[in-house]
This record gives sequence, C-alpha cells and structure tokens, in this order.
Amino acid sequence: MKKIRIYSFLEVVGIIILTSIIMFYLGSMLMYKKMGGINFNKYFKDPYFIKLVKAYDDIQTSYYDDVNNSKIIDNAITGMYSSLDKYTSFLNENETKILDDSLNGQYNGIGIKILLNEDKKVIVQTVFDDSPAKEAGLMENDEITAINDTDISNIEFERINDTFKKGEEVKLTIKRGEESLTFNVTPRDLLVTSVKSDIISYNDQNIGYLRIELFNSTSYKQVRKHIEELEKKGIDSLIIDLRQNSGGYLSNCSRIAEMFLQKNKVIYRLKSKESSETYKDKTKEHRTYKIDVLIDNYSASASEVLAAALKESYGAKLIGMTSFGKGKVQERKAISSAESIKLTTAKWLTPNKNSIDNKGIKPDIEVKEEIDNYNYDNKLEDKVILKALEDITT
Repeated sequence: MKKIRIYSFLEVVGIIILTSIIMFYLGSMLMYKKMGGINFNKYFKDPYFIKLVKAYDDIQTSYYDDVNNSKIIDNAITGMYSSLDKYTSFLNENETKILDDSLNGQYNGIGIKILLNEDKKVIVQTVFDDSPAKEAGLMENDEITAINDTDISNIEFERINDTFKKGEEVKLTIKRGEESLTFNVTPRDLLVTSVKSDIISYNDQNIGYLRIELFNSTSYKQVRKHIEELEKKGIDSLIIDLRQNSGGYLSNCSRIAEMFLQKNKVIYRLKSKESSETYKDKTKEHRTYKIDVLIDNYSASASEVLAAALKESYGAKLIGMTSFGKGKVQERKAISSAESIKLTTAKWLTPNKNSIDNKGIKPDIEVKEEIDNYNYDNKLEDKVILKALEDITT
C-alpha cells in the first residue's frame, strides 16, 4: 500500500510562497512581453513615474467633464521628448506620415506637381523626368480641366493627386493655350527626384554640377546615376550644391561620400552615451578631380556631414555661407502603429574631430546671398555658383 505524505503547516506555507513567486515571475514575464519589452516592475519603483500615473489617475477620477485621453497622452509625450533637446520630438500620425513621405524616396503616381493658382485653376507646375506624364507629353503650365471626363471643378484640390495613385489609366483633359488636348497616363512607382545635374562650360572647361536637395532613401542611387552620366560626357571637375539641403538619411549620405573618398578615409565620427565610433570609407571606389561644395545657412545635418567629409578627407573647398550647425544624430522609433519619435542618440564629429553643433561649418570662400536670388536654372546668374566656377577653373 502506497504511503501518503502529510505536509507540515510550514511546508504548506513554503509551497504557497514559492508558487506565488513563480506565478508572479511568470506574470511579470508575460506582462513584459505584452507591453513591448518594458520592465514595468522597474518603473513602479520610480517616484517620477508614480507621479505621472497619479496625475493621469487624478484627471480620470476628478475632472468634471469628459476627457480626451488620446490628446492628454500625446501632449504628455510631446512634453517629455521636447524637454530633452530641440531635435528630439514626438510625431503624431500626420507628422509621421509627412516625414515618411519626404524620406521614402518613392511614390506611385504619374510624375507631376500641381498647384491651384489665384484663378482657382489647376496648373501643372512641374513634369518630372522619366515619368509617365513626361512620356505622354504633358508640359509645365498645362491647365488640367477634367479627369476621366469629369470636370476638375467638381473635385477638391486636395483629392486630385489621389486620382493619380490608383494604378489605373487616367484620362486628362488639358488646356494648352487655346488648344484642348487629352492624354491617357498610367501611374507607376517613381523615384522622388532629390538630385539634379548639369554640365556648365566655363573658362574652356566642362564643370559637372550636382544638386542634392535631400538625402532620402533613393538619393544614393540618383547621385550614382547622375555622376556616371556626367563622367561619361566628360567633366574636368565637379560642383556639389547642398544649399537648402536640410539633411535626411545618414546612411545614404555616407554611401555618397564613399563614391569620392579613398579607402580608409574618415567620413564622420559618432559619440553616444556609451561608445565612440569612427566611420571610414570601406570601398575601393574614389575620385580625384577637383570638387567645390556649396553650402548656406540651411545646409544641415547629413548635408553638413557630407560637406565636412569632402573638405577634410577629400580636399574640397566649401563656398557660400556658414551652415546650419546640427551636430546631433536622431533615430526614428515607432511607439504605435502610426506614431513615432525622433530621439537624439549621439553627436557627430567631423573627420578632424571637430564639433559643428550650434556653430556650423564655415566656408573657405564666403559668398553672402539671399535665397530669393538663387538661380538653379540660369546658373551663370547665380552669384554663389559663379564664384565656385571661378575658383574651380583656376
């Protein structure tokens, strides 16, 4: 006959305590997993976190009227991040989408930019290269009067672009001067144009001109394509225009720098809370021709990284005005399915270990000019470009 063990009172208490500890541990691990990997046990002991929770609880229990909890939390999050530095911020759903769209580098459409003029007419402001609109024959200043035989006045201006993004053929009725024309255009995936190039003949030399407007996700591909085309046509030197370039993806900026620098040359250095890293060119590719870089007060972040790398590790000259002075690096993190934060995680230094934060990069040749006087189309009438041409051909 099998003996039945009878546990003492203390053993029973011990088993209960041990079981409770195990259940608490498993519950904590489950909570940790469910709450996105946040260890709440740590923060429940933090008096500042308790203070925040109490404030939220007080609003829920004591405020006299209905409460918009989403607005309260968004404002609290905004306040927390904005208290760190001027570059760290909370981005709501709309702000996140705007930033994503600007940096994505690709979109689905027909390749036009439209505007609503003073007479409430929808005008084609720009027709982008390598686009269905360009291939179909649309031109700048064309007036769109109908889409799919529907009068344009019956469509809200904000919704017009949406009609170009459905992947289906679109029939556009255009007024060009006194003519009425129709075009059938099918949307497709396109690159957001962030790079433009040209060749300028000056002092019996062919000078390549490369303008980078933003470092989005496709900028490197675009720069490579333009550089290869410029070099195929034959250039003696290169002007890189970074004026009004507010930055973008550091990774794309680095890959562009690697096209020009020799292997093992420093591109930039990073200093975070816990470490310091030096980022060097790892490729065999490089250039040797003379380069001038144009900067102004709006050249910021990644554009300053590229300007500094080309100056200190390539020997390029900087021309224009002192740059913006953003020497910190932000990372994007999603905090919900549609919202995100930009968090400053490090500061960057130039190859020569200089910090440009709140100081900017001073040009080798200063040319003061108002933005309204920039002339990207008629480059010989742009004072800054003209100074670069004089410098680079002597």
